[in-house]
Amino acid sequence: MMAPTLHTERLTLRMPVMADFEPRAAFAASERSVWEGGPIDRAAAWRMFASEVGQWPLMGYGPRGVAWRWRRRAR
Repeated sequence: MMAPTLHTERLTLRMPVMADFEPRAAFAASERSVWEGGPIDRAAAWRMFASEVGQWPLMGYGPRGVAWRWRRRAR
């Protein structure tokens, strides 16, 4: 199963893509990740990312990527 893409006025919620991994790996290696089981190395971050993305076809749910839809308005 592929994750359905959802659109709101300001956001698009979509299936994670490879471009989502770099910021995720950087976060996982930082001290900010201490409350989410980190810090962890890049290999562990990849295993976590891949297993979460794999939830969609296996279980029908999982994480989503978020993209802004709005643009700044001129004042």
